[in-house]
Amino acid sequence: MDGQRGCHGKIRVRHFKGEDLPVETISWHDCESFLEKLNSRTGLSFRLPTTAEWLFTARGGNYSKGFVYAGSNQIEDIAWYKKNSNKTTHPVGKKLPNELGLYDMHGNVFEWCSDNPWRNTSTIPSPFSTHKDYKLLLGGAYNFGKDQLRTCESITEKKDNYGIRLFHDAILWDYFSLNQYEPIITLEKLMRK
Repeated sequence: MDGQRGCHGKIRVRHFKGEDLPVETISWHDCESFLEKLNSRTGLSFRLPTTAEWLFTARGGNYSKGFVYAGSNQIEDIAWYKKNSNKTTHPVGKKLPNELGLYDMHGNVFEWCSDNPWRNTSTIPSPFSTHKDYKLLLGGAYNFGKDQLRTCESITEKKDNYGIRLFHDAILWDYFSLNQYEPIITLEKLMRK
């Protein structure tokens, strides 16, 4: 049985099976619990990105070339989405990266953000704008169209197209200020012994 070790040490079955696939079927609470354990074990401070950080990073940061999507004007070049995914996730890094060398910023799985910037605004219909237990997911997913690149869900929701991207302040500093690229590794590879 192919599974992943959950944040509380329990094995749970992944919806999709295979090497180098993105972590999926993870709630916002699962992400926060995992990050707490990861930070405790490593002595580092990984976290979920804010919506603004995610968007800035997806657009290529200070190296942006103004593409429509994260790394290209053609979604097929950079993303697994409804039209090309064959209804499944795909190994990370098989499409083109963005200007910062980051893969799969669009498509494959949505990625949780640490905040919901539209809470308490009238621009997003209820319940997204009023409920404190909703967070933003960005990037689109294998089973969504190219125009469906964001959603807002309850922090307890787990779906097979919800995933995680780790941020670390020192690495962000390198990307945005020093033009030094750190290796990109998947969550599962980071946790392997």
